[in-house]
Amino acid sequence: MLNQRLTRDSHAADQIIVYAIVGLVCVSLMSIGAYVLMSSADEDSSSDDVEPWVDPVVEIEDENHSHTDLLAHRLQTNNMLLIDYHNLNCDGNVAPPAELDNVAGRPCYPEYKNVGPTPGDSSEISIEGNFMEDCIKNPDGTGGCYAYVSSYNQFEILDISKPNNITLLSTYYAEVGRMIDIKVTPDNNWVLVNHEL
Repeated sequence: MLNQRLTRDSHAADQIIVYAIVGLVCVSLMSIGAYVLMSSADEDSSSDDVEPWVDPVVEIEDENHSHTDLLAHRLQTNNMLLIDYHNLNCDGNVAPPAELDNVAGRPCYPEYKNVGPTPGDSSEISIEGNFMEDCIKNPDGTGGCYAYVSSYNQFEILDISKPNNITLLSTYYAEVGRMIDIKVTPDNNWVLVNHEL
């Protein structure tokens, strides 16, 4: 009788062990499934938050490419909004007319903003101004905020005092050389240009 009782207890113990193992395997499988679901949900949400980076400045040698079509250029991301744009064209021409002295600046007209062709590749930009004073222009001619942009064989002076209304003030053309470096004196009276022939 004792032997029969021990056999029954042994079968009961084996049965409990089998139930415990099956229970642990089920809990493990459910944990793995939950982990996989949660990690894939995290990847989906993180891919929504982070926009893939695309270089907005791509050289395209194509007659169909126009810098006047802002929608054809990727000029904003989730954390940056374009407030204004200027294609650096003063008068609708890439180079000044032949009768204009090439050391003199040429006037710029607002009606050519983002209409004419872009005159060249920008190589350096220098920003100067009284940004801490909200770019206020003083009666003596000082103040304001300006961007000096060298674009191949010319440089442009832009008034950026109102960032949502960039104004091209003048373009200076150097027929004989490529401008590679541009510096401005703190009083905005002189622009120092380094160019190669």
